[in-house]
Amino acid sequence: MNAPFPSDTALTSAQLLARVATELAALAQLVRDLPSPGGSLDAAALAKAQDQDLAEQTLRELSAFLHASAPHFDAETRRDLSGPLSEVRLAKLAQSLTGCLAATPETSGDIDFF
Repeated sequence: MNAPFPSDTALTSAQLLARVATELAALAQLVRDLPSPGGSLDAAALAKAQDQDLAEQTLRELSAFLHASAPHFDAETRRDLSGPLSEVRLAKLAQSLTGCLAATPETSGDIDFF
């Protein structure tokens, strides 16, 4: 990834957990806002709707867990995370994790084709 990072990419464990929790909450909202099928559903569509609901709930619960856990982690020792951050392929996400951006779901940008 070629995203510019601030010269100081050192974070405490508590900061990192809080930032990941915020990203998970934003992602949960994005999943929740996905269009859901209307009308009567066949078995496959019903299973997909249930999977979408489970994904949203799981992301929201992980976010709440990390937010609640963050204060219990080291808030003093800062670790340089420039290496791990260089592995994050979504520039906005990497910048948000460093504290450069507020968490917002990625609506455009890097695209992966399956």
